[in-house]
Amino acid sequence: MLVLLIILLLSVFVVGYVYEAQVETVYASNSIAQYEAYLAARSAVMLGLRDLDLDIIEQQGNPRVDTLYDPWGAFGDPDVLLKENIVPQVNVTKLNQAMMGYTITDEYGKIPLNALIYQETQEPNPLVAMALELLFTYRGAESPLDQPILDWVDGVAGLGMERGATGAEKEYYEALPTPYTAQDRPMDALEQLLLIADMPPDMYFGNREEGILPLGELLTVHGHPEGYVNVYTAPEEVLTAYADAVSAITGATVDIYGLLNERRDMGQSVRFQARDDLVRNGMISVPEPWQPQSELDPRPGSQQSLGLPVVINPFTVSSNVFRIRGFGVAAGGDAKAIIDCFVFRDAGGAQDRFRILDWRVVQ
Repeated sequence: MLVLLIILLLSVFVVGYVYEAQVETVYASNSIAQYEAYLAARSAVMLGLRDLDLDIIEQQGNPRVDTLYDPWGAFGDPDVLLKENIVPQVNVTKLNQAMMGYTITDEYGKIPLNALIYQETQEPNPLVAMALELLFTYRGAESPLDQPILDWVDGVAGLGMERGATGAEKEYYEALPTPYTAQDRPMDALEQLLLIADMPPDMYFGNREEGILPLGELLTVHGHPEGYVNVYTAPEEVLTAYADAVSAITGATVDIYGLLNERRDMGQSVRFQARDDLVRNGMISVPEPWQPQSELDPRPGSQQSLGLPVVINPFTVSSNVFRIRGFGVAAGGDAKAIIDCFVFRDAGGAQDRFRILDWRVVQ
């Protein structure tokens, strides 16, 4: 009996050891595969940086113009490119036994949420706020979403817990069943939209099968600090919202359909090489007086309204911030990794041309 008992105990120990060894082996294998996918995604981001650098090299001596026909633009988000009648290029590459790929998106082609507020005065930027309101309206929002976003990014604390025309302030969020506090400063990540009052998840994530782009392709927290958008890279929804906002606030009119047709047919040629070309060529008809401004002027053609500057021509043709999304898949497809890298590109810098603004890993 004693021998049988000892054999039983030894059997339990052996089975437990074998099981633990198998688990550790699988765990180690998964860790290796995950790390392999991460390295592939990171390498894909480096290829994206190479394309952004090649774009500068090819434009040496020429005006700074960024379009979807540039070297980096061919690897943009497929849904955005197809809407612009541009066939996406396949950029999947092997790295040892893993696969990697990447897309590049112009953040200056999106509505910049952090430009909703003039940071110096904490007053709303009326044109950007109106464009955001119109974008949500055209998307069928059941309740106004622009004001809660304004309250989230401004630095003014709310005075009460009631919600109404003023949106939602700190007290509202702290009174929820699962309380949290409002940001009350510029947004760090676009995902914070899911924390904002009345933001429906289906509005945020979109529906690619029905051709509804996610908000990540239309809004950004890394856009132009004054609220400009690039006419050559912005999706049609963004351009339409901006054009209607310009007409409603400043009285200027924007030939949005002419602008879309022009950029879709331009091929490798670029018609507008400066912001003021849009006015000179009649794409934007502005009220008098109009003074052409330098491309370096932060607020070209601005007028005073209610003591705040209102930009008549909120469009640009060049960009500085891009999102490189690197994809990595380990051998066998058992592990995947995605890296979002938001990078500032200084076209005039001989060294340190790129500055990483944000680096996010999804595994």
